[in-house]
Amino acid sequence: MGRDMIGRRTIRRWLDNWEHLVRMEPMEDSLPASNSCKPKDGITNGMLNKIMLEMAYDRLPYDLKRVAYYRWIIKGQYTLSQTLKLLDMTKDQYYYRCDLVVSSVFEFVNGYN
Repeated sequence: MGRDMIGRRTIRRWLDNWEHLVRMEPMEDSLPASNSCKPKDGITNGMLNKIMLEMAYDRLPYDLKRVAYYRWIIKGQYTLSQTLKLLDMTKDQYYYRCDLVVSSVFEFVNGYN
C-alpha cells in the first residue's frame, strides 16, 4: 500500500471548514501560508479539497446528506436541539450519522468506493 491516504482527521477538518473551502479562503485553523510557490497548473490544494468534498457530498445517501447539511454546510444556524427536531433524530442517532458522513467522505476521497 504505497499510496498516500487522506486521514479521517483531515476529512473532519475539511467538513468543519466547509464554508472556507467553498469561498476559497484559508481554513479557520490553518497556519499562515507563504506565497512563494504557485502550482504550475493553477489548481491549488484548497481547490482540490473543495472539489473532492463536494463530489463526496453529492454521493452521500439522502439521510446522510441532510445530516451533513445541518452539521457542516449551514452550521450555527440552528441549535442542536432544533437540528435534532428537524431531522427527527435522537442525539445518538445524529452523532452516529455524522461519523458515517466522515467515513463515507474518507472512503470516497481515498478511492474505496
